Amino acid sequence: MKKLLFISLIGLISLAQAQAQNKPNAFVEVFGGINTVSGNFSQADYSNASSGFAKAGYVLGVQGAFFFGGNLGLGVTLSQSDYGVNTMALADGYREDFDVDEATVASKHYKFNNLLVGPYYSFAFGRVTLDLRGLVGISAATLPALRVALEDQSTFTQNKATATGFAYQVGAGLRVPIVKNLGLSLRADYANTKPKFVVAYDNINNSSGRTITGYNQPVSNINGTLGIFYQFGK
Repeated sequence: MKKLLFISLIGLISLAQAQAQNKPNAFVEVFGGINTVSGNFSQADYSNASSGFAKAGYVLGVQGAFFFGGNLGLGVTLSQSDYGVNTMALADGYREDFDVDEATVASKHYKFNNLLVGPYYSFAFGRVTLDLRGLVGISAATLPALRVALEDQSTFTQNKATATGFAYQVGAGLRVPIVKNLGLSLRADYANTKPKFVVAYDNINNSSGRTITGYNQPVSNINGTLGIFYQFGK
């Protein structure tokens, strides 16, 4: 996936350089969209401690960039990514482990608050601008609490955990003006981070059941977003 993205970006740069007519303008943008998940973070194998049980989610944020009198600029993105938890798969595993007829798992969502900065390489084709970017920064992540309830009315909790890790993102997007200074953007990005969570439990008095002491797996996603931007200078 990473190699394909790199080759695609090189191809886009070569094409854009040949066709670009104008210099890009600075902008600010609000955006939202969908996040896919991959790797162990998305797996729902109860017997595998690396499984994250994450489901596809959404991303919201604000971003912008300014340019140094040419195609090269500096951008910043502040965003929050949100992923659901596959509680049904967890409940099925706990039901078998504890040999009960019913088990339920309640959970909120994974959340990642991201601050990323890095270079933009952008090309204006008349009124349309192509943005290519590579960003790095930090991601403050939250692993949600899991409350497990069994049919004998016993309950235990996997406590909420937080961690901060290095994050990066690469992608491309189009900005298209709709009215003076305002327009719509369409973007696709690959993002990755790897927070190191320390996990603890409350009220777990049985050696049965899935328990983990930590979680340190890559969180990789491809997101597609739609944004509204304000463009300066035109």
